[in-house]
Amino acid sequence: MRELGPVKVLDGVESTGASSAYNTNGRGKITMIVVASGVTSGATVALEGSADGSSWYTIGSINVTANGAFYISKNEAHPMIRANITSRTDGKYIVYLYAGR
Repeated sequence: MRELGPVKVLDGVESTGASSAYNTNGRGKITMIVVASGVTSGATVALEGSADGSSWYTIGSINVTANGAFYISKNEAHPMIRANITSRTDGKYIVYLYAGR
C-alpha cells in the first residue's frame, strides 16, 4: 500500500478552520507537522479523525506558543484525517499530514 504524504494541507494560514480531509486507506501511523512563524501568543492545531468524512473527533492537538516546527504522531488507524486550527491569536501556519505503516 502506498503511503499518504507528507502532504501540505494548510499553507500560510492566518485564521481558524479545517483542511481538506484525507483518506488514510487504513494505515496505522499518522503524523501532523505544524510549522509556525510570526508567533507571539499562538494557536491550537488539532489532528482530527473521521469514519465518514462529516463527523470529526480530536485525535490529539498541538498548542503552538513560539515559532518553529512541532509534531504529533499516533500509532492508530483512522479512516480519514484532517488538520484543524481550532483557536488562533496570531502567527502563520503551514501544516503537513502523513499516514504510513
